[in-house]
Amino acid sequence: MIGTGRDYDLERRFLDAVERVAPIPAGSGFAASVTARLDEGDVTFGDAFLARSVAELLREALAEQVDGPAWGLLALTVASSSCLDERTLGRLRADLNAAAVASATAHAHLTRAHALLAADKGAGR
Repeated sequence: MIGTGRDYDLERRFLDAVERVAPIPAGSGFAASVTARLDEGDVTFGDAFLARSVAELLREALAEQVDGPAWGLLALTVASSSCLDERTLGRLRADLNAAAVASATAHAHLTRAHALLAADKGAGR
């Protein structure tokens, strides 16, 4: 897309690197999902992200990291009172726990990135 302000080469290299080292099954669709989300943002917001500070964009990313575990807990609450068998419920718990751990790790890294900007006095606008 023209005029989105996105760096498609950076996106491809970044997501390829993530998929190479992430402990996820091959073909999980993670990179495609991220790209689709960015494409949706193009339609709605265009290049408006360019007017925002790095620190502000990182704060948005931080906020997003708590959404997954929160929704997962709500799903687990409903699943716990449903008629799922114990084996399925146990697997669901394990997957949601792993997702929450990944979100907590991402949150910690984003918090550290945000602190780096704060220490750099002004780099994050």
